[in-house]
Amino acid sequence: VFALGAVLFEVLCARPLWGTEPIAALQAARSGERVRVRRRTGLPDTLVAICERAIHPEPARRYQSAAELARAVGDWLDGLDDLLRARALVNQADQALEAARLKRQQAFSLQSRAEAQLARLISSAPEEEKLSGWRREDEARRLRHEADLLGFQRIQLLQSALTHAPELAEAHERLASHYYDQHRM
Repeated sequence: VFALGAVLFEVLCARPLWGTEPIAALQAARSGERVRVRRRTGLPDTLVAICERAIHPEPARRYQSAAELARAVGDWLDGLDDLLRARALVNQADQALEAARLKRQQAFSLQSRAEAQLARLISSAPEEEKLSGWRREDEARRLRHEADLLGFQRIQLLQSALTHAPELAEAHERLASHYYDQHRM
């Protein structure tokens, strides 16, 4: 367990546990001094704690078997997979929001052109003259409907992200912003 912890330490810190000089390393190992993982930006706290427990100088405070250590690392990896899945869902939700915004802009433009075109016509104008404006209105309605569906999809994606990582701040912030905007309307 200690040797596996030492390997994990080297992976996390990019240096051997007690340096590269064999005599100094042996003396440091015999001293029983507790070694801490030097915090680098981006090191996961849970993985650091796993490593520090595995290399604890008191054997009773270490993992009691390599299988127990492997389970701890596996659980951390499962949590990391969930976090990565959740962040990917938030990214998809952001893309859905952008696509919905674009469709709403297109719908607004089409609706404005349709209204301007139809406003130039008198109410008794033949249907053939109105047909182009009506088609634009229909297309604008279709685009607004697609934008609404993308909005619903966005909310579902954000809620799904929270099933994978319930504490994911990005998902909570986006949902809170959405509900705040809905409340203001």
